[in-house]
Amino acid sequence: LLFCSYSGYWFGLSALYATSFFASTTIGATDLSVTYKALGVYYLGWTIFTLLMLIACIRSNVLLVVFFFFLLLTYILLTASYFLLWDQNLSRAGGAIGIVTSLILWYIGFASFMIKGENAYFELPMFKLPTNLGTDSTGESAVEVRVQKP
Repeated sequence: LLFCSYSGYWFGLSALYATSFFASTTIGATDLSVTYKALGVYYLGWTIFTLLMLIACIRSNVLLVVFFFFLLLTYILLTASYFLLWDQNLSRAGGAIGIVTSLILWYIGFASFMIKGENAYFELPMFKLPTNLGTDSTGESAVEVRVQKP
């Protein structure tokens, strides 16, 4: 779902710029404010989707949470820059955060392939978050651990 959705982002963005699509009349408009607002709405949708993905991955690992946080910042800055009729400072900040985001994702991709014993001699840390906060290491709930069993 995740990879298909973000590939849809790139397909949608390319469709906005393609001359054979209906949206190209908006992108090619002489009044650039219409174009920028249309792109702002497009980025706003992806900002909301990225926020939902950030919430959904909270319990996976630290790197994914950091990645989606930086991606959310990128989309917020780009959305704001388009709604402010292509504010150059916000656009540059969004691009810089986007580069940091891509570096984080490169690390995640590399670390996910580095599995010790299968295809690598060492593993890169992914900083996994606990999946079940109500249990101890044996799988018993925290309430049962505190109550002494006969």
